[in-house]
Amino acid sequence: MSALEAAHPRRSAWVSANAGSGKTWTLANRVARLLLDGAAPERILCLTYTKSAAAEMQGRLFDQLGSWAMLADTELALRIRAIGGEADDLARARRLFALALETPGGLKIQTIHSFCQYLLTRFPLEAGVAPGFRVLDDQTARELAREARGRVLELAGSHEGPLGEAVAHLVMQEGESKLQKILDAALGSDRRKLERFFASLDGDLAGAAR
Repeated sequence: MSALEAAHPRRSAWVSANAGSGKTWTLANRVARLLLDGAAPERILCLTYTKSAAAEMQGRLFDQLGSWAMLADTELALRIRAIGGEADDLARARRLFALALETPGGLKIQTIHSFCQYLLTRFPLEAGVAPGFRVLDDQTARELAREARGRVLELAGSHEGPLGEAVAHLVMQEGESKLQKILDAALGSDRRKLERFFASLDGDLAGAAR
């Protein structure tokens, strides 16, 4: 399937391609052709993985529609045909930029995360979350994890027994800085590896010690 076929407004298409191969260009053309075909801007939803990709998509689409508003008939018809569209209503094509800007809420070009947050905000009870919830940002998440980690270590170190001895041993042998790195690894990207290791022991603490 060609890029022009994938951008056809009345065709369902799945496009898989490498970075830089023109997926954003194809998607922008598809949205433009949907608008040319009479689709209401508020009924179009584009989802991307990252904020930068969403911004790039919106920028390309608005640049395209904005240029259409200023072109002469011949050049505008050529541009529309170049993306596979029908150049039979040039007056409407010129109005698309204003139509997209004036749509309440604008064209919905969002990340998957922001779209899911929107759904949870609209339907919190159905989703089983507290109304008026706030999304935890990365900085706050790190601060909360650091605070919780400190409390757990303080609690473990203040008691006698194997757990207290283990914490004291780690601090004395590795130092506070190295212990921090160990915990970051255990609770971060290496967490799954650690879980698989403990699962493989099947409760054999002597094996873990070895």
